[in-house]
Amino acid sequence: MRPRNGYANLAPASIIKFYGGKDGYIEHIKKLRGRTRSEQQEDDPQLKMLNLMVRDEQWQCNIRMSRWFHKEGIKYHLVTYLIGQSKDEGETWRFFDVCYNKVANIIYMFPEVNGDMPIEDATIVSEEQEIAAQKKAEADAAAAAKKKVAKKK
Repeated sequence: MRPRNGYANLAPASIIKFYGGKDGYIEHIKKLRGRTRSEQQEDDPQLKMLNLMVRDEQWQCNIRMSRWFHKEGIKYHLVTYLIGQSKDEGETWRFFDVCYNKVANIIYMFPEVNGDMPIEDATIVSEEQEIAAQKKAEADAAAAAKKKVAKKK
């Protein structure tokens, strides 16, 4: 029972209230977390602080979290964003993972979040899709560079 409450205690109060209390929030997370639970042991997620700002005497941050998981023999890449809030100058933090909701809905659940902070929706792509996207981006960049050189001549 303690880990459940511990996890819920890290969420902002407005998020807990939106789901009707800790039990409602925990059930929502348990239901959605199943789709990204890996079938094997994975490396720890990679975290990167994207933004840190002060608004109305509270600190807010946006952290990019990237991790891999395996499901039905396929390797997937999950990129999600954690929105952090501290009301005591960074001593304690509350976090909200956008993986479990759409960014467009965050303002209703977490109205204190700074509207100027860029927040992206979470993405889940297979390793194959990610490699194909990287190859396309490289080809597009090469074509753009070639076009730029041709214009200078």
